[in-house]
Amino acid sequence: MTMKRMILTMLVLLAIILTINAQASDEYSLQMTTENVDLSTAVSEGWIFDKYYNDNADIYQGTYLRANQTDGRAFLTNTVTVPANTTALVMEYTGALQNSYWGQNTGVFVVLNNGEEYGFQSGMNSCCDNKDTHQLMIRHGNDFLSHILNTLTYGVYHYTVVFAFNEITAQAENSQGEIVYNSTVSAPGLNPADIASIKYWVYTTSNNNSWMKDLSYSFIHHEKTN
Repeated sequence: MTMKRMILTMLVLLAIILTINAQASDEYSLQMTTENVDLSTAVSEGWIFDKYYNDNADIYQGTYLRANQTDGRAFLTNTVTVPANTTALVMEYTGALQNSYWGQNTGVFVVLNNGEEYGFQSGMNSCCDNKDTHQLMIRHGNDFLSHILNTLTYGVYHYTVVFAFNEITAQAENSQGEIVYNSTVSAPGLNPADIASIKYWVYTTSNNNSWMKDLSYSFIHHEKTN
């Protein structure tokens, strides 16, 4: 994890510290529980690889979650056990942004116990609305909580998405280590303690495959020490 990439996580931790300090007499120890997703063994360990539309997706070389042209798309999904006193879930991945006339994107989602879904997507298209821009979207179900259009620069990006109480923060870092996108939006109804499952998503239509790698997720929680 680079220094710039650590900034977002540290901001989340600071918010948790301020919340904990508001509880006058109790002392807490902050914890971060991280799981790195090993794609070479993910399916055998309980992850569900749903090709969603057709068979045109795969786990390539045990390293890449990949959607292949034409019209490949897939979810990699798993149920999660949320630690007690969880304040945030941080999901990360590295993904490609490549030319695709009809569009491609990658993203992450959480599903709550009540079925409500929140997520983040990064993608582009050259055909339709907002074409030839880098589109970065934070969502609640089918509704956009944020839809930002950046200059389209093809390449590899590292994405960090924080699902906190009634709030989502997403960040994109390019291969030079520059933070090119950072957005925090209100997400009413989101409670990390109620997360039932998480999803990683890849999608492409034409021209190039879409892929992600280096998948991980971390629960930020606190434990009482006295």
